[in-house]
Amino acid sequence: MDRTTPGDRWNSEQRRIFQGAGDSMSKAVNAFEQIRPNARSLLLQELISQAVIYFRAYVDSLPTYTAEDRYSANAAVNFANAVTYLCSAVSLVQKIEFQGAVRVSSIAPPAIQVNAIPESPEPCADFMALLDLQNTVLRGWSETDSARPATQWTPQEKALNNAARAVLLKDSEQFRRLADKYSGSVFADLVFTQAAYMRAYADAIPTYVPDDNWLWKVSTGLGGGLGAACKASR
Repeated sequence: MDRTTPGDRWNSEQRRIFQGAGDSMSKAVNAFEQIRPNARSLLLQELISQAVIYFRAYVDSLPTYTAEDRYSANAAVNFANAVTYLCSAVSLVQKIEFQGAVRVSSIAPPAIQVNAIPESPEPCADFMALLDLQNTVLRGWSETDSARPATQWTPQEKALNNAARAVLLKDSEQFRRLADKYSGSVFADLVFTQAAYMRAYADAIPTYVPDDNWLWKVSTGLGGGLGAACKASR
């Protein structure tokens, strides 16, 4: 369905679908708010808070929905997925050297429940420049079969993955520097975590097995959430 159609142009079927999505998101908010106090770290609480903020923003937008409001939904879904992926990756990060990936939040409650996107446009501009470039460079690699372990790669697949690894290692450092630039914010904490999982995934590529893909899913969930949130803030 075309999510760029404004609410005042919806037909009855479109309205039913959008309202159904809104009802599901309201239920998701209730579920996330129940689990947030018991989250194992402040960083996870920050991430859950972002899912809640953007689910609510989308639901609140429905009476006057415009095309730009779809970015709130995109942000919410990506942040919510990242929560799930983080939990799925727990066993992986316990087995590998994972410096910084579980660093303590640089801020404290109740600030963790504020929108991660800073008022200044500069952080989003810096972030989107890195994210858009990475998406462009890795487009072909991202379409490869993540279910194939490294032991089954063809020479061409091995070369492609090694090239992607070099990009990810470089990008993880750039995202980490970006987080340091804006330290002391939810935005910085989430970018730092994105970079840490990106680095962990890059380190796993030489001996890749399908479960390692959870590391990449965490990184892309965070990146996708922040990217959509930046677009929603324009």
